[in-house]
Amino acid sequence: MEYKSSSMKKLKKIDYALLETLMKHPNFNPIDLMLSITFMENFPRYITSQNNARDIIASLTRDDIIREVAKQALKVAVVDKSIGNLPGKQSCSQFLDYISSFENKKLNIIEILKNNPRQLEELVKSFASIRYCNRNPKLIEFLDNYSEHYINDYLISLEEDSALKKMGIFNIRLFSESINKCREDILRGVQLQKGEVEYSVGRALFAKSIIGKRRKTQEDSVLLLEHPQNKKFKMLLVADGVGGALNGGKASSYATRELALWFEELSQNYYRNPNELLKRLKEKIKNINIEINKENDGRGSTLVCAIVGNEKTLVASAGDSRAYITKDNHIYQVTADDSYVQKLYENGYIESKDDMRFHKKSNYITNSLGADPEKFYINSYFIDNSSYDHLLLLSDGVTDCLSDNQIMAITKKTPRDKIAAALVDKANITNSHRQKTEDDAYYENIWGGKDNTTAAVFTRRK
Repeated sequence: MEYKSSSMKKLKKIDYALLETLMKHPNFNPIDLMLSITFMENFPRYITSQNNARDIIASLTRDDIIREVAKQALKVAVVDKSIGNLPGKQSCSQFLDYISSFENKKLNIIEILKNNPRQLEELVKSFASIRYCNRNPKLIEFLDNYSEHYINDYLISLEEDSALKKMGIFNIRLFSESINKCREDILRGVQLQKGEVEYSVGRALFAKSIIGKRRKTQEDSVLLLEHPQNKKFKMLLVADGVGGALNGGKASSYATRELALWFEELSQNYYRNPNELLKRLKEKIKNINIEINKENDGRGSTLVCAIVGNEKTLVASAGDSRAYITKDNHIYQVTADDSYVQKLYENGYIESKDDMRFHKKSNYITNSLGADPEKFYINSYFIDNSSYDHLLLLSDGVTDCLSDNQIMAITKKTPRDKIAAALVDKANITNSHRQKTEDDAYYENIWGGKDNTTAAVFTRRK
């Protein structure tokens, strides 16, 4: 087993120390070893000192070890509910049933196991048996890497089923770091039904979306993703449905779901190959457009999508959902709207960029998903990662209600994990006014919350 101290998870530290010890002392019983490091304060002496194994296991607290044992037990129990016939399941299933009987939302699984040494002993035996006695690396790999969707589905079912909300397992949060609620809501088709959502993924991706004050349905979809094989490889997108409440929402959620699945199946090698990534992304978006167009019912969606690679960020768009970057005190709009007023602005018929949002035809878009495949096109841009601190993807519910200067001011003064929410919340309450002129092509006022309002934000560490 390869050991990399800079990125080693606690479970892998346990694996490393135990396997090094078993190689040094083949006659040792792995179950006894696990029992010793769980229950004895001087456990390092039972672990070999070769290759730093003793130091590695000594860096863990007893709570760390109990937590990993509990995670393994819950994985076995939950996955067994879905596919059955997993070894070591009896004590694990009993453990799941036991903690599920609790109604305390602040359930502390570590303390429960410390206060029930017999139960902890049985789980430790199961843990050691599965990982080190069965000699079944495929089972271990499955439990470690490929069981997350069973865990996610189970936890989400607890959250959504009112009869099960009190069950302690959901509130333990042992697996919370592995759950991407944004992804799950998109794949389960429930994001738009919720109306208002707020998400975070890792420490760099954040999003919020609300219906607004004047819409009865939600048509905006939002996505935050980290690649399953490389968390530095990220995708975020905003899609604003057009063509009526029902059909617009279907189009935006379909596009978002398809891109989520596409990105997760994409080879991580594209992290360092932006040109090939762009080629693949365009192919996928064109196919999505064809499928939406086939419905022939007027449904469509804008799209602004960003994929963060090794040195560059790729942005693709269709419609008037926008991408911005900010650095220090400056804001820059990356995308150009596919809209009637954008053309007027580019040709000098609208003098001020901010006047675009007051124009009475500001909602006339000239390109979107669902268009005739012969006329559909994709705008694409590459941005150097070093050129920005924040990347903002915004639906027109934000950019119609907030000027670029207002967006910059909010971004600058708001903590990184609150920027998306601050932009959406501010757009929902901010009324904008334009000086009255004789030109009747413009509205004098824009009322906050006029549309579905969505922001997705990626923040780079300095």
